[in-house]
Amino acid sequence: MTWFKVDDSFYRSAKVRKLGNKRVSAVGLWSLCGGWSADNLADGFVPWEVITDWDPKRLLARELIRVGLWFETERDGETGCQFHDWTDWQPTRDQVIQRRKADAERKARWRASRWNPGDPPPDDQQDERGDTQAESQRESRRDTQRDSRQESAKESSLPDPTRPVSTSAGHVSRGGSGFEADAKIASPAARGTRIPDDFAPTVEMLQWARRETPKVNLQRETENFRDYWTAKSGKDASKRDWPATWRRWMRKANDDAPGTVVNGRVLSTGDRKYLETQALKARFAARRDEPPQLPMAGAS
Repeated sequence: MTWFKVDDSFYRSAKVRKLGNKRVSAVGLWSLCGGWSADNLADGFVPWEVITDWDPKRLLARELIRVGLWFETERDGETGCQFHDWTDWQPTRDQVIQRRKADAERKARWRASRWNPGDPPPDDQQDERGDTQAESQRESRRDTQRDSRQESAKESSLPDPTRPVSTSAGHVSRGGSGFEADAKIASPAARGTRIPDDFAPTVEMLQWARRETPKVNLQRETENFRDYWTAKSGKDASKRDWPATWRRWMRKANDDAPGTVVNGRVLSTGDRKYLETQALKARFAARRDEPPQLPMAGAS
């Protein structure tokens, strides 16, 4: 794979500023053509045939030529545009080919070092680009599978803790909701580890939270907990006991949550004010119904 490189200060260069109100569209064409040239190892040359697919009237191309980002040229009997100073910023065709050759040789040596007598001999004649593409596809599949697992964990919803479904191997299933707890999560690790991708509270943890932290929205706070510790870096991101860390998080969320709890239910602000008003009325009524205080005998 060949990358088309763009300097992070490109957006404020004089040539880009000269594009004026056509800056966004012209730089878009410039980027597309740069990717095409890098992919085709054309060393910054882009034929007009390719350019007009994205810029049929060549208006944006003319702007890029005007400000000096491109210049018109001919190569092998084909006219087109050449990126200005391509080799100052991008690898040349020869450099890319040499790098691919070196990568292929390195992989061949690695395969040979792992070859055991009796096994089929390693194929050192495999096309270097095909080998690179196959490796890229494998990496892409692995990234996709990992992202899919992480998204599934993030999108899972908290179940009703009164309806656990026990399964084998210490798992607790949540009726297909995707919110599953593994017994190993509830056990402290011998050494500090990062939060597991599939972290979820067990039934016992949920029951504890319902009892001890009634003001907490368990689903919301668990999602916040997972996102916070997944994104955190450094040594503080590793914990020996993630269930204990989760319980501490829930207690803190409960302490910070506004509202009054009555019979296990968090009252809204309106309900709370209504109860306070009724209590105040009751106190006034009790005072009104009290008999008057008589003066003590002998008092002046």
